[in-house]
Amino acid sequence: MGLVQYPRLEYHWSKTLLYNCSLCPSVMTKKDFFLLHGFLHFADNRNSNLDDKIYKVRKLFELLSGRFHQYYTLNWDLTIDERIVKFTGRLSFLQYIRNKPNQYRIKMYILADAHTGYVYNWKVYTGSQDRKNQVKVPNQNSQVIITLEVKNLTLKFITQSLSSIIKLQILVILFALIHIMHIFKLFSIWSEKILSTRYS
Repeated sequence: MGLVQYPRLEYHWSKTLLYNCSLCPSVMTKKDFFLLHGFLHFADNRNSNLDDKIYKVRKLFELLSGRFHQYYTLNWDLTIDERIVKFTGRLSFLQYIRNKPNQYRIKMYILADAHTGYVYNWKVYTGSQDRKNQVKVPNQNSQVIITLEVKNLTLKFITQSLSSIIKLQILVILFALIHIMHIFKLFSIWSEKILSTRYS
């Protein structure tokens, strides 16, 4: 759970020397945690799109994605990475991977900043889907379909680039004006000295 990985969740509240974790018991009791864990829910089944295979966590994904977009400005160099997430539950879109200790996992596609590794957007692969407004990305074995909000991302890049270019041009013009004024000032001082020496 989190950065500290134990074989079972209840070991975070264990008092043995092997699994002694002081953080979790100081936050809440094991009984309260498992009570919240059992009833934690992010979607209203009555108003959800049941055709969406991840509708249970779709709202949470949209909330996190919006925050990731709001508080970070991407560089020009991006990467699309494939991630495999360990999962031991039951899902219709689990991927089977041979020769692995945990053969059933969730496949995700990540849009990240190539310089910092910041995850800007992601998509959970849930099988064949509607291909409208989707992008084909070449892969070694096949072509995968990824929805990465290309239109919004491109528009944001264009807006940010134009604003950066305009700011840079303004700074260049200001520095050029300062430099020209400095040259004129030096020229006026130099001309005054020449005139004063000539007529003195």
